[in-house]
Amino acid sequence: MSLVMAFATEDFAVLSGDLRRTYINDDNEFYDDTPKSFIINSRVLGGLSGDCDISMFLLDKLKQVGEKANIESVARLIRKELRSLKLPDIQQTVILSGLSDNGKVGIIELKHQNKFKIEKIKVPSGEIKWLYAFPYVDPGEIINDYFQSLDEVTIESISELAKLVNEKVSEYDIRVSTECVIHSYTN
Repeated sequence: MSLVMAFATEDFAVLSGDLRRTYINDDNEFYDDTPKSFIINSRVLGGLSGDCDISMFLLDKLKQVGEKANIESVARLIRKELRSLKLPDIQQTVILSGLSDNGKVGIIELKHQNKFKIEKIKVPSGEIKWLYAFPYVDPGEIINDYFQSLDEVTIESISELAKLVNEKVSEYDIRVSTECVIHSYTN
């Protein structure tokens, strides 16, 4: 599993993912060469956490996503593809952020724990929402602490927050690389 974080306001989304690829049978065998966050199209950002082979399968399928696709249509495609595999032990979490059906910024999560049900997070006006997937160390408290110290909520400040949280979690979680890749979307 990997650290993937999505942050969304009514005006923008930021999505980050670390780079660590870990040998599942030995956490001490790892490589920091596998980005977990992607630009799917100009409207959708995606993050993948879980089995590397499944992530590569999904990335290949996401090549067919058109420029007009939004987070809901991408989520439906991902759900269909994951369910088509019919593998009982898939461990995968997908986080999407960007343009929603209603023309606003949103976040969607699909995860193996609930058979890839599409779970939407709406972002009320004037608020920020965040969602994350993680291996061992829950970043929630770290995110909250850093968020409380922000002077303003901008793409730049949230991108920096994601970078700092990633670095902090990597100090305690062997499955998270120090570095991360960060993408943003503006509505």
